[in-house]
Amino acid sequence: MPLYRRGGSVEAGLKLYVGAGNMTSDQGYGNKVLQEHERLKAVAAGKPTPTFNSSPINGAINIEANLSLPVPPHLPEEDV
Repeated sequence: MPLYRRGGSVEAGLKLYVGAGNMTSDQGYGNKVLQEHERLKAVAAGKPTPTFNSSPINGAINIEANLSLPVPPHLPEEDV
């Protein structure tokens, strides 16, 4: 039996899927899945949508902040 039928709704099915069926919260998993579903429907309909979510995820590493490398000082060229 599909989990959405067992749970009684898509939200409850997602909660069962993530293993939070007996818990009060699924830590936002169901909401994230449903938001992504809406975004994909908009893309399929040809609506312009962002390709990524710019809001940081808890515990995520800011890759852009880690890309800045120190620039070594310019060394004069040796006379050849």
